[in-house]
Amino acid sequence: MHLNSTLLSGLLLGLAAAPMPASAEAQPASHAGEAPAKEGFVWDERAVEHLYNRAGFGATRAEIARGLDLGPESLVEELLSGGSEPDAFFYELLNRPNRLKMAFMEAAGRREYINGLRAKDRRQMTAFAIWWVERMLAGETPLRERMTLFWHGLFTSSMGTVKHGFEMIQQNQFLRRNALGSYANLLRGIIRDPAMLAYLDNNENHKDQPNENLAREIMELFSLGEGNYTEADIKDVARALTGYTKTRDGKFEFKSRDHDMGEKTVLGQSGRFDGTDVVEILLAQRACAEWVAGRLITYLEGAQPGPERLASYATLLAENNYQLRPVLRRLFLDPKFYRPEIRGARIQGPIDYLVSSSRRLGVEPPGVFVYQGGSMLGQRLLDPPNVKGWEGGESWVTTSSLMMRCNLMGVALGITPLEDVFVGPTKSAERDDPPTLVAGGLTGRRGARLERARAAESMEVEMDNGMDMGMDSEMDGPEALSNNGSLFSRFKSMGLMREFTMVKKFQAFEYEPQLNLASRLRRRGLSTDAEIARDLAEELLAIAPPPETLGTLESFLRDERQLWGAEDGFLLSIGTEAEHILRRLAHLILSLPEAQLG
Repeated sequence: MHLNSTLLSGLLLGLAAAPMPASAEAQPASHAGEAPAKEGFVWDERAVEHLYNRAGFGATRAEIARGLDLGPESLVEELLSGGSEPDAFFYELLNRPNRLKMAFMEAAGRREYINGLRAKDRRQMTAFAIWWVERMLAGETPLRERMTLFWHGLFTSSMGTVKHGFEMIQQNQFLRRNALGSYANLLRGIIRDPAMLAYLDNNENHKDQPNENLAREIMELFSLGEGNYTEADIKDVARALTGYTKTRDGKFEFKSRDHDMGEKTVLGQSGRFDGTDVVEILLAQRACAEWVAGRLITYLEGAQPGPERLASYATLLAENNYQLRPVLRRLFLDPKFYRPEIRGARIQGPIDYLVSSSRRLGVEPPGVFVYQGGSMLGQRLLDPPNVKGWEGGESWVTTSSLMMRCNLMGVALGITPLEDVFVGPTKSAERDDPPTLVAGGLTGRRGARLERARAAESMEVEMDNGMDMGMDSEMDGPEALSNNGSLFSRFKSMGLMREFTMVKKFQAFEYEPQLNLASRLRRRGLSTDAEIARDLAEELLAIAPPPETLGTLESFLRDERQLWGAEDGFLLSIGTEAEHILRRLAHLILSLPEAQLG
């Protein structure tokens, strides 16, 4: 299913032209089993889902049911535990060529050898990013991965600037270890982090020629925020950081001969400070606690806190020596965290959208697909666009990015060949051409399916759980690209060779979504168009869709069902085509404006 149909195009154009749904449209739905939890909010399925959306990357229906049974306090404690840390990603130091080996090489051989090391380093870094995505998809330590992504966007470094990929891996693992621990330790460590020192040019910060990049960002973006320091402070912090550099094998090194030993004045305090002293001065500032608390709340709620609330959380953070768990615990049990205007009112970033949609569906696309998909949509992990990280919010939403988001989820559902995402539909798109009425009946691929169904209507067809019904012919499957030499030419002529390589890599996984929506709905005892549309919308969306949207979904089901001559309530009895229809319905739901929110 490619999003060139009239219905989906209309939905997307409407989303692109209008602002995202406001808080008035983001009211939580009521559910059975709701119970009072803390004064001021109700612990129901939508509340559980909201917590998982913000403290993780979405949740399955089973996880939501379990969270409802646990209650808010127990679920929050479970999230705060961070789970068991995963085995550290194994990486090699690939920046040092073997000079003895190179001594016996010709010039061309040396170049090839060095280029090979660089390519291997890039592949290693990509493999790590994919490993990270797979951690998000698994959902085993949701809050740890969520906070790792937060710190990655705050303490920004980029593989586009940092030459050695293993240094980016080291930094990410440092952020993961401390993601739920102490902000103070994060700040102390980041000024000694090799990737950060490289990214902000502190290797070029010498006592006779200071470089202010790291000093400026530490104060503006990492600790105090604009307006809480002077240019004179920046100059003296830069002097305090002279001599902070790294070795070639990715270790911190302090070069005392390059350090300015003179007296500095930082925020009114004077002394022969070094970087460690500066960090302690920053941590002692009220502005630091307010800055960190404000960034945390804004990131997790999607809205800036009011002055009194910010002051309360800043005090809590400072009184606990910048330990993060007390702040996160209060926030996740705060009735204001669950207020209606906050729920489902945050535009999801690309990684959020792809991971959470996959988790709600219950599919497990390859990590490389989510990583590359996020990159195509503007969120390439380990490579933020600038020192301020990703802008987020409405910057994620453009006409082209919305179309790409929805088509990528079509791939995850098994109804859109990945090559169609880049070069448009070829033969594989025929399976979604609308049927045409002629004297002898329906024509087109859908018409042929209808004739097959009618011929077999006396047979009871049951799908095996996990069987993929997304492809109708051999040429529609993952091997389609390799069997179509002209498609290579099309990619090449359009300058899309990187995308062609991505398609080939994706094919190598032979991805088939382990999904059986028809079986899922049967188990729930659902059968009518209204029941099916409402159930899948509630499962796949973070907010309740308005009645007119549900009406559109029901109309889609009605039209599809009537093509097969089935009465309302008998969609699931038409055989394997029911799964095709349900996947297209899921695709339609994930293309809605509401699906971009979480």
